Amino acid sequence: MVRIVSNRERIKTVSWQIVHEWEEDFAEGLQSEMIFQCEEKKNLIEKIRYHHAFVKYIPLVKTGNTRIVFHMTAPYEFNWFSSPDYIPVIIDAWKQDLERIQQFCMYNKIVFLGSQEAVSELRKRNMENVHYLPVSISKRYKRTYVPDKDIDLIMFGRNHLVLNKWVDQLEKNTSLHVVRCRQDNTGDFCAWSNKTGFLGVINQRIELMNLIGRSHYTTVSSAGNDLENEFDLQRTGGYSPVTPRFFEAAVNYSVGIGIFPNNDDYNICNIKMASININTYEEFKDRISEKPDYNKVKSVFDLFLEQHWTEQRLAEIVRQAYAIFPEQDFLFNIINKK
Repeated sequence: MVRIVSNRERIKTVSWQIVHEWEEDFAEGLQSEMIFQCEEKKNLIEKIRYHHAFVKYIPLVKTGNTRIVFHMTAPYEFNWFSSPDYIPVIIDAWKQDLERIQQFCMYNKIVFLGSQEAVSELRKRNMENVHYLPVSISKRYKRTYVPDKDIDLIMFGRNHLVLNKWVDQLEKNTSLHVVRCRQDNTGDFCAWSNKTGFLGVINQRIELMNLIGRSHYTTVSSAGNDLENEFDLQRTGGYSPVTPRFFEAAVNYSVGIGIFPNNDDYNICNIKMASININTYEEFKDRISEKPDYNKVKSVFDLFLEQHWTEQRLAEIVRQAYAIFPEQDFLFNIINKK
């Protein structure tokens, strides 16, 4: 039996809710239980965590319990998930993290990273157990129709600095309806409209998704791709993975518009099917001033999303995992059922 290990009992912020959706979808797809990190630590922490200085000399052994565990960042030490039976999914894998991944994932039979750039570099370093797994979107958000739109552009999350300036100009020089979502002084994630003011606190992802659904366009950008942002370049080492925002926009038939790279990650995911890469403010303004042709948008976006449902990512993990753990007949049955 393959199980999903979750930290949902400990971390409940909006930024982690998408991870918890992936965990739920994986557990449902595997017809498996979800277990919590505290339970796993009771089983393994005495053997690994408090003896992590010795792990590099004493290889870990298989426990017979296959687990999938999501990490927002690369691990900083050997821990309970360092066992060969554990399958880490590391969402943010930056250039500066590669040595940590090499060191602390050396005993995992298989590791998935959200960056093809990171996978390519680690393969050059002879780390063969790493595989690319882009982020995804839960099929729970699948729509059969294009929702009513009353917002021209929505902006949320971390964005390219140039894109921030363009949105400032848009609000100042046009009558377009713009909504921005960001943290306020208390740390709450809130939405503001340039037409009606404060829209409310967004504590649940469904609230954000509904706002995106009302928007013709969604700003999209990539970490590590902003030459003006020295902090971000230092943090990422210039790696620019695909972010969930591209899929969150597409599932709501909101056209992604912004600044993103032309690298392997974006090409593999066919991001240009659902998002427009912009070079100038004038092009940005002109695009948003035109309403999308939703007859075309819906059919193209539906094809795009078929590549990016979370169940597609699980199918890839199952396929790779069965090659590593052939004794897991359960995985074989899932593959055949697909």
